[in-house]
Amino acid sequence: MRQNMRSIRIAVAALTGLGLAFAGVHAASATGPSWEPPVVVSNAADHFTGFLTQAAPDGAIVTVWIDSVNDAYQLYASTSQDGLEWSTPVAIGDPSGGMTWPTLAVDGNGVFVTAWRSITGGNAPLYVSRSTDGATWSAPVSVSDPSTSAEGVAVAGRATGGFVLAWIVGSGENGRVYVARSSDGATWGPAAISEASGETVSFPAITAASDGRTLVTYRSTDGSTSWLNTFERSASGTWTTTPHIASSPTGFNFVTVAPTTETGYAAIWANWDGITGFTEIASSADGVTWSTPTRLSAETSMTALNQQLVRMSTGRLIAAWSEVGDPTQTRYTAISDDNGATWDEPVAFATGVPRLWGLAFRIDQNDELAAVFDDNPDGTGRHMQFRTSTDGVNWSDPEELGGAPHRGETPQLVSLGDGTWVAVWTVTVDDHREMWASARTPSSAPSPSESASATAETSALATTGVDTAWTLSAIVALLAGGILLSRARRAR
Repeated sequence: MRQNMRSIRIAVAALTGLGLAFAGVHAASATGPSWEPPVVVSNAADHFTGFLTQAAPDGAIVTVWIDSVNDAYQLYASTSQDGLEWSTPVAIGDPSGGMTWPTLAVDGNGVFVTAWRSITGGNAPLYVSRSTDGATWSAPVSVSDPSTSAEGVAVAGRATGGFVLAWIVGSGENGRVYVARSSDGATWGPAAISEASGETVSFPAITAASDGRTLVTYRSTDGSTSWLNTFERSASGTWTTTPHIASSPTGFNFVTVAPTTETGYAAIWANWDGITGFTEIASSADGVTWSTPTRLSAETSMTALNQQLVRMSTGRLIAAWSEVGDPTQTRYTAISDDNGATWDEPVAFATGVPRLWGLAFRIDQNDELAAVFDDNPDGTGRHMQFRTSTDGVNWSDPEELGGAPHRGETPQLVSLGDGTWVAVWTVTVDDHREMWASARTPSSAPSPSESASATAETSALATTGVDTAWTLSAIVALLAGGILLSRARRAR
């Protein structure tokens, strides 16, 4: 009897070791690399004049860009379903004369629209092409008057379907904002035109709410002072021009707007004073009357840039931006739980060397916040870094994209809706530039608690790696099984 009990104890110990080995296998897989190795999306280009990336509700990803090879500026597009396998780039439109200012949007029906200026005969009219899959694009359609030059092209898609397109026509005090709408991206209605301000206008940016509202922000100047203005379409279809919601001695950059209520908005931007720039934010209950701008910048001696704004399903607003100084650059977030009326103190979530400009800040349908940015934390070269948050205050540890240090810049980030994040960025390689992409899937992206647990389990097993732990435990199990069988036979 005692021999049998002893054999049972040996068997239990062996099975325990086997279970720990399985735990080690699970732990090692949970703490594997979060991001896949990058892939090249673009052709080899002498120069990129701009690229944009969007993801449809079904997960289709499209990126467009204009590259120049031998002084020919051509618009290209490529598409992917997972961020790792991309289609061969296809050319869009006619490059004769030159193509500039590409932009891209997707609506809730999964239709993509890209718009650009085509320089012909001394003018630069605006053209649009649409696609339902990112691989096949319609023949370009002229949207603006071909005898004029469109400036500062912007396009946005609605979650309920349809698009809004904005551009500037005219110089000096004759400049105005033009806004056209389309239900399908193929047929465009007549443009609404903002009131003349007697100032030079530039750089429109669009926010297209799902209820039919449209807010276009744009900049103006009289040569000595710059202003931020809005051109707003209410849900009932009435357009209102609101001049001078904010002023600056030199100008504004990185203007981003988010709807807050059925009628309200919040806007964030960089206000430049000629030496440094700082982050400001304002809110409006109706899109017409705006609050006095609030300064959010954490430092007074740094230049703030890359201002971005997202809204969670709870109504919380999260603002993000970078502050560049000497010797460091810091990325910040701030939150508001009252539609932008008041803001908490900024929280730093990343610090690195200065003069690294890129920051992409997004939120997915599950309210997961994500940020990707270029950094050089140890001085060995640029890395792409990625972090996530569920509240805009507490952030995960950084994850590295792209492998070894490389000259990565201008990252963009999209969510596929299933927990997968895809990053796209440009890289200087030898004498040309490339566009790279990488993906982070839920199975390769453990939560901080899972990562910590897995690390603890792995450390408890062995420091020589999961393969060694599995092999040793299996041998122990086999030996113990043999002992158990031998003693059981003797007992008989």
